[in-house]
Amino acid sequence: MKTNMFFWRHSMIALFLLMLPTAVQAQFTFTTNNGAITITGYNGPGGAVVIPDSTNSYPVTGIADFAFEDDTTLTSATIPGSVTNIGEAPFLGCSSLTNISVNATNQWYLSVNGVLVNYQNDTLIQYPNGLTNETYTPPPGPPTLVGVTNIGPYAFASCASLRSVTYAGVTGWYVYGIGDFAFSGCSGLTSVTITNTSTLGPGTAAPTIIGAEAFSYCTSLTNVVMITPVSGIGDFAFEDGTSLTSVTIPGSVTNIGEAPFFGCSSLTNISVNATNRWYLSVNGVLIDYQNFTLTQYPNGLTNDPYIIPNGYPGPISVTNIGPYAFASCASLTSVTYSSVDGWYIYGIGDFAFSGCAGLTSVTITNVSNVIPGRYAPTSIGADAFSYCTSLNNVVAITPISEIGDLAFAYCTNLTAAYFPGNALPDPEYAFYDDPDAVVYYMPGTTNWGPTFGGAPTAEQSPPYEFNYAVINGSIVISEYTGPSPGAVIIPAYINGYPVTSINSGFSGDHVTSVVIPNTVTNIGNSAFSDCASLTNIDIPDSVTSIGQFAFELCRSLTAVIIPGSVTSIGREAFYQCEDLKAVYFQGDAPPDLGNAFSGDPATVYYLPRTTGWGATFGGVPAVVWNPQATAFTTAGDQFGFNITGPTNTVIVVVACTNLANPVWLPVSTNTLSSSGTSSFSDTQVGNSPDRYYRFSVP
Repeated sequence: MKTNMFFWRHSMIALFLLMLPTAVQAQFTFTTNNGAITITGYNGPGGAVVIPDSTNSYPVTGIADFAFEDDTTLTSATIPGSVTNIGEAPFLGCSSLTNISVNATNQWYLSVNGVLVNYQNDTLIQYPNGLTNETYTPPPGPPTLVGVTNIGPYAFASCASLRSVTYAGVTGWYVYGIGDFAFSGCSGLTSVTITNTSTLGPGTAAPTIIGAEAFSYCTSLTNVVMITPVSGIGDFAFEDGTSLTSVTIPGSVTNIGEAPFFGCSSLTNISVNATNRWYLSVNGVLIDYQNFTLTQYPNGLTNDPYIIPNGYPGPISVTNIGPYAFASCASLTSVTYSSVDGWYIYGIGDFAFSGCAGLTSVTITNVSNVIPGRYAPTSIGADAFSYCTSLNNVVAITPISEIGDLAFAYCTNLTAAYFPGNALPDPEYAFYDDPDAVVYYMPGTTNWGPTFGGAPTAEQSPPYEFNYAVINGSIVISEYTGPSPGAVIIPAYINGYPVTSINSGFSGDHVTSVVIPNTVTNIGNSAFSDCASLTNIDIPDSVTSIGQFAFELCRSLTAVIIPGSVTSIGREAFYQCEDLKAVYFQGDAPPDLGNAFSGDPATVYYLPRTTGWGATFGGVPAVVWNPQATAFTTAGDQFGFNITGPTNTVIVVVACTNLANPVWLPVSTNTLSSSGTSSFSDTQVGNSPDRYYRFSVP
């Protein structure tokens, strides 16, 4: 029975095709339903296409979604009076199409200046891609024949010539909806203005919904004027709007989809009208006020490192990081969240940090700071950290409830992921294509196998040469227990917890040099006091405070570089460092307590254009470090110049041969005279066709 029915149906289709004229069969593909034809495609010669109204008594009543899509040969199209249903964007991508006309007998559709409009529901269906008009104003209603109240999906998509669209409604005629992908790919579009304000007076305006990806890939769009009340903004509505620099969300918006400004690489600020009860902006970052969700971090924002609002003392705490919230934020290197009681991060959405190529660390601390043992588990979505190619450590200070597929995939520099609890259900490919990644688990936890998420596992319990405490999910080093004398490297993490503070753990030890990791923010009181053999200390730009007496009596120190991140230096921090000649500050002056360098023969050097400096700092002279090269000379294979700058300053001249991939090597160390001058000569110029120079500190 089934075989017979199959034969009967196909026989009828074949018979029907034989009944159609050969030209129609050759140019159109179509379906039939109850004796009516819907055009689904076109493969004719292009040019001016006339869609027939009927063939052998079968009426053409429909045109399917995208029926003529990407046919670049079409120049005009005529729709017959018989058509009663037209799908989405039937002429999308027809780049040569300049006119769509509709037979005057059609009661459902009409053409207004070549633009296809649905007469029954007042929807603009298709703006021809080949029209070269730079500005367009949709019909606003009376006295015209029709007023547009909806802009259909893909209606203007890929219209490269379009520069601006303006709509000023009249009373009773408003734009209620801008469809999905409505203006997507309009690369020349610079502004869109929709005014739904009634001419009868205030209070009668109509809200508009902006659909998903409605303005995606509008790379020239610099201005979106939401004069009309906007009630909703769809997923990825302005995706890859690379010219947008700031956006204001009106008070009328009650719903915003996923990552509306994803890929807007120039966007530095998202502000929200103060009357909005659903959303707010915290330092330019968009947050869902009702669901405590961080919705969008602007791709162009350089607020690094970023601290997620935790409810104290600010106006809101974030409890969820939305999908794509930080995705593709190239300048972001560090994200930190420290909970306060009642406020925790419960979820990190799909693709939340995907493509953050500069991200090196993410620390989420959901441990209670009041009640020991209280915490909240966090779920990590699919692809949440995929393609974070600079990420080298993942520290799960909070327990993890779930990890999505490919959560850390393609993190090619990832070497370690630390988990504090028992093993979770094994996520598929969570560490895919992470060649060096190892998953470390804590001693005493259970259900761990030889691999997890595609990466090998190992128990994390190495011997450390420090006594330390875990405080609020961070390591505070209290004592160095290793051998001396020698060079010491302080680890960035101990058992998965970041080392953030160094107390008096090294005082009196005979260490010669110390490397401090960039997780440390505080060098505590007397941390390296009386380390008489210490000749070198590298202070990373994560450090914000240096405690009192931190380096007192470090008699072998000759020079110190203070990074611009330091905002506090305690009293007598470098007291009686008898060989300390130079202290180089890279940022603005911290508050001066007057005696940070008491008893030192040092000079403080600061950079031009930094602020807060006087003639002295910490009890020693302070001068600007601004060496200059003058009086250039050449003689044979030698190149030289004079150096001017602060008197008695040591200047290192370094050189490289390739600025694209520079390797700077010291060439000469020059001490400026009492008049602030010195001469430099390089005898190695002839060894390279190009040679570049700059000044450095010892």
